[in-house]
Amino acid sequence: MSEGSVTRNRLWAMLAALALALGGVAWTGCGDDNDNDSQQVERSAEDAQSEGEGAADEARDKGEEALDDAQKQVEESGDDAQERLDEAKEEGEEKLDEAKEEIERYAP
Repeated sequence: MSEGSVTRNRLWAMLAALALALGGVAWTGCGDDNDNDSQQVERSAEDAQSEGEGAADEARDKGEEALDDAQKQVEESGDDAQERLDEAKEEGEEKLDEAKEEIERYAP
């Protein structure tokens, strides 16, 4: 073999290797669509998770607010009941005092 044919064979081998390398690059480039799809799915899942967490936080806040309102109503009704109890006790003591006076007036 002559030196020219060896160089030509090496050139063809390098071109074949280059073609294989470019084919490999093109093949891996095709995977970008799947990667983009995967990234979009991941982003959508993260967005859904964030929205879910936000909704859970909002629901918790509303629940706490409702509990606070209910507690205030219980306290207010307890205060009202205590006031009525105190008034009834005071009225009962007044009636008892009146009854004692009546008894003393008629007692010998």
